Amino acid sequence: MAKESTKKKDPALLADDLEDNFVLDDAYAPSEGEDVEEEAPSKKREASSSTEAPGQKKRKKKNGRRFDIKPTPSTISEQAEMLQSCRRAAFPRLSRMELEDLMISEDRFVDTTELDSVERRTDLEALPKFIHTFLPSWKQKLMANVSKAEVKASPIILVISSSGQRCADRVRELANFHAKCRVAKLFAKHFKVDQQKEYLAKVTCRIAVGTPNRLIKLASFNEGGLQLSRVELVFIDCQRDQKQRHVLDMDDTKEEAFRLLDGSLAQRIESGACRLILF
Repeated sequence: MAKESTKKKDPALLADDLEDNFVLDDAYAPSEGEDVEEEAPSKKREASSSTEAPGQKKRKKKNGRRFDIKPTPSTISEQAEMLQSCRRAAFPRLSRMELEDLMISEDRFVDTTELDSVERRTDLEALPKFIHTFLPSWKQKLMANVSKAEVKASPIILVISSSGQRCADRVRELANFHAKCRVAKLFAKHFKVDQQKEYLAKVTCRIAVGTPNRLIKLASFNEGGLQLSRVELVFIDCQRDQKQRHVLDMDDTKEEAFRLLDGSLAQRIESGACRLILF
């Protein structure tokens, strides 16, 4: 008779031990400052780790998987190339000439290298820092008292994110602006298009945060809805989730994101009145 193994079972948490409504939120992906349990490195791994490129972010571990945290580019050339690379991937049937016609020139982006030290994944003041630095006269434009002549539903800053949860996170970052600068939350979670249209018709919002699909729908109304004629700064939220995806390469958002840039915002961008930041 074979001898029974005396090895104890690993007391790891089983799936049955979790609550039925347990959901793993992308917002809890590990960031640079978090303590993450690592496997004991083998000699083979130690040898291979020495070949990592200098400056490359260390790999983190979550649920047995490893991934690299890729930084968002900061120079205007890097941002322009990243946007065009994502456009090529989103629309593989477009010819080279068609892609070149749609390409946004480098001088329409904002060089953000002076804020490279800001940790965009974890710093709750990251977005306000970028607004203070790259929107000239931000106090006058965002915090001044609302006048009767000011157009309603006409933001100066537009933040484009991939999901309702991402938008909610960005809105929380802007909490210090809420006292005098209304921040419009324009995403599908808990709100219908008609409800948001009615809301926009009543308020003066200088910052709007939303998902591509909902922003396109609200900007498509001939009367009422979202007015993009005053937008000066567009933040494209390119912070990656656990699967290394962001708003410009997710299947659910990439085409709408480019439709927004090439459609409703195209004239403002082309004229130089609106600038882009891949955030």
